[in-house]
Amino acid sequence: MVSDKNYFNEEYVQGMINEYQRKAVTLPNEKNKPVVQNTDFLFKKLEEDITVEVQKLVKAIIYIYGYQRFEPFDDLMQAGMLACFPNFLKFNKKNGTAFNFFSLISKRSLLNYTTRKKKHREVQDIADKVNIHSPKYQDDIDFSVDDLERVLSQIVDENFLGKKRNKFQIIVSIICDYLRKNRKYIGKSDLYKFAGGYGMRSLDMREFINDVKYMYPNICMLLDTEDEGSYGITNLQEDTGQV
Repeated sequence: MVSDKNYFNEEYVQGMINEYQRKAVTLPNEKNKPVVQNTDFLFKKLEEDITVEVQKLVKAIIYIYGYQRFEPFDDLMQAGMLACFPNFLKFNKKNGTAFNFFSLISKRSLLNYTTRKKKHREVQDIADKVNIHSPKYQDDIDFSVDDLERVLSQIVDENFLGKKRNKFQIIVSIICDYLRKNRKYIGKSDLYKFAGGYGMRSLDMREFINDVKYMYPNICMLLDTEDEGSYGITNLQEDTGQV
């Protein structure tokens, strides 16, 4: 059976992955992670066919979430596939579909990749207060969110370490992706649902809000509210006072 050029056929992909896992000959690398050693033509062809299917998901994630706005498309594809490829061996249908499995890996890897690349971009000093009433911010939401993202990223970098810092940088990117897609803040439950698409739990989101709010009391006021009304980006800026 040949898969359609653009359609991800779950049964077809699962069948190939199962065969791949049965035939794979692996040895541990220096980090004690299994690395496939097969070099025969038929196995490499199977590996290439799975790669073609997973590339469809990575490409879709890039365009759906707009990552091509930040980094070159080819670099994004490479980052997504480098994350997915080692997981050909880890897929287990008992834990869900191949579609969901590789989509989640793609989203998380691309979010991590673009977050890391942000460190090479201009970062605004937290002490600087951007005039949220200027025409630039009233007319262009993307500029507003970009500044919000820079400020929150710097707060995380300056106040957290290790795994918590990495997790919180991902949450900052998720919040800003949410605002760019919706063009407004709809509510906490909607934000948490959106974050769940990246595999981020409500518990993680609450931890971020509580920890940042502890040091910067006003910055997460709106995100922490129980009111599920509809707020524009201006409300978010005014309530945080930190864009």
